[in-house]
Amino acid sequence: MKDNLLSIEIFFLEIMGIIYIFTDFPLLRWVIALILFIIVFVSLLRMRGFNLILALFFLLSSIGISFYAHSSWQSWFLSLNQNITLLTLLISVPFLSIPLVKGGFEPTLMAFYEKKIHSEGGYLGFSTLLTYLLGIFVNVAAVPLVLDLTDSQSKKYSSRLIAAAITRAYPASLIFTPNSVAFGSVLYYMPVTWGQLAPGVLLLSFLFLGVGFIIERPSFAALPMESAPETVIDWKKLGELLLTGLVIIIAILAIHYLLSISVIESVPLVSLTLPFIWMFVKKKSFMIKTEFTKYVFSLCNLNNIIVIFATAGCFAQAISISGFDQMLSNFILSINFLPQIVINLIFLLVFIVSSVIGIHPIASGVVLMTAIDPVSTGLSTLRFAILILCGWGLAVAVSPVSVTNVLTAHRLDREAGEIGTLWNIPFALVTSLIVAIVLSISSI
Repeated sequence: MKDNLLSIEIFFLEIMGIIYIFTDFPLLRWVIALILFIIVFVSLLRMRGFNLILALFFLLSSIGISFYAHSSWQSWFLSLNQNITLLTLLISVPFLSIPLVKGGFEPTLMAFYEKKIHSEGGYLGFSTLLTYLLGIFVNVAAVPLVLDLTDSQSKKYSSRLIAAAITRAYPASLIFTPNSVAFGSVLYYMPVTWGQLAPGVLLLSFLFLGVGFIIERPSFAALPMESAPETVIDWKKLGELLLTGLVIIIAILAIHYLLSISVIESVPLVSLTLPFIWMFVKKKSFMIKTEFTKYVFSLCNLNNIIVIFATAGCFAQAISISGFDQMLSNFILSINFLPQIVINLIFLLVFIVSSVIGIHPIASGVVLMTAIDPVSTGLSTLRFAILILCGWGLAVAVSPVSVTNVLTAHRLDREAGEIGTLWNIPFALVTSLIVAIVLSISSI
């Protein structure tokens, strides 16, 4: 019952967030702040471990800084709204995965594995590509999807191969897709657009994929087939899968341009309309009640990340009035004598190191984006935004508490720290070095 009430509160917050996109009615800001305050208070009583420590740090620090700076309680209370656009995106995206999850694509993809994949290299390569594409289309919902699709292959190949594919390809997708929280955060906090970032981060996402594949050095020797597969590949179904994913991305960008709203504001609108349209078009309207109910009452599972986002928003506003941002900018200015490659590498390593010790990239990203003015420190805004995105992606890959690593470890009967920290650290360090070099010699 408590979970259901929390889920309903979170769904109500989502609706208020969507309304907030189109109106800045003052009373609405107070309603949203009150809902968030209740969610944060209730969730803090349920949270455990490092997430609780991080949320309390953000919350208590923001209160202490606001008190020290003689800021009013009203200002602090309304700072809970700081990340409402990002929270609305975060809450709505799971529903957007329905066309791909319920589209009946699994048999065809499984058949493709049986018919066409006969080596470690092929298995790793196709699983990497599949995770990347699904990650672009449906975000983190790609992780359990790929794990389900590759379950029948688990006896043929090492679990490390599928772990490498998922935990490296998903971060590559999140630095490019407009419906990821990472990309949404950068668009929210920095004066850049998806169109400005897309070409550069697309190329760097390919770099993520290439390094993640090469560093595993898979064998391309064909494995002996146990029996002739009887499955048939439905190529039309594979085409429908790609088309469905493209429609999702095109719909997001179309709403962005037609309504003159930001990409991160268009994602929730598409998330709560496109799945209904898809179910009607595919004559699956009988699923609407079941799937929508399942979605709404699963929102309580997002409570931890909602609390971290909300309290991080409070902390970000507190930083802006504390003078810490100027101190951090002065520090960056003091190291401007270093080669650009070193400065780039420092930013990326901040994400990697902080993530390994359990700090979510939300925290690292928000602090850096709110505390540093890239122009005043000699960095171009576009390069700084790309550094944040790449750092965020690498942090997700190595974090022992990221959703990607936790889900993958659970399904493969491994520890999240083993998959994220031990297996992916070499990937993260090599990738960060190459990214730092590329950005230092580029004209961005």
